[in-house]
Amino acid sequence: AVVYENGEPHRLPNGRPTLCSFCVPIRDVVVEDNWYACGLKGSGSSHYRLEAVLAPDDFILGGKNRQGRGGPLYQLPVFGYVAACHAGFALGVAKRALQEIIALATTKRRTISRVTVGERGAFHKELGIMASRLHGARLLTFETLGEMWAAACGGERLPLEKWGACRAAMTYVTDVAADVATFAYRYGGGPALYLSHPLQRCFRDIHTATQHGVVSDENYEALGLALLGKGSWDPLISIGD
Repeated sequence: AVVYENGEPHRLPNGRPTLCSFCVPIRDVVVEDNWYACGLKGSGSSHYRLEAVLAPDDFILGGKNRQGRGGPLYQLPVFGYVAACHAGFALGVAKRALQEIIALATTKRRTISRVTVGERGAFHKELGIMASRLHGARLLTFETLGEMWAAACGGERLPLEKWGACRAAMTYVTDVAADVATFAYRYGGGPALYLSHPLQRCFRDIHTATQHGVVSDENYEALGLALLGKGSWDPLISIGD
């Protein structure tokens, strides 16, 4: 939530609004039944709202004069733990899509030529490219998340350039995963259309995930600005700056 003071958002020295996280009993929350999306149908990511609900001081996370608890994981900023979750999901969807199209390639035949997908040279090349890109994205993800975790465990603060690289990596791995799933879905042909086939689900779910705010293409801009020395801290990567 945005913290207000005298009817106006309280602002940090850099001009950004002050944010806080808090917990309230679910009975105080109005959950809106509106999650009817094209993908990620099982996530239940409905909107919710709170109306005139008081969050006691003891239920505010990282409140004033309160030492954080729980070890390095709980010292990470919002982007830190959301990025790891999102990256794991994106990599998993892409891996499943490749597995499904490889399995389908030996049986799926073109209607006229009767050639299987697995006998087509164009498919061989694209499969090799997609497998390589996915492997590269996975290594990039592990490297950037590893640096973030090592810094957290050592009580260090990552420089802005490293956070920019971490943000860009999460967008990149999602972009690659979407390309992999699209490639697999396209070569899956008719069978991939049916709700019973995993490829249509991979396609829908990863493209739904590309709309998540944590993987906006603004992350690329953030890295570019940081590399030019023009970047700035924000609440997603630094609490209290």
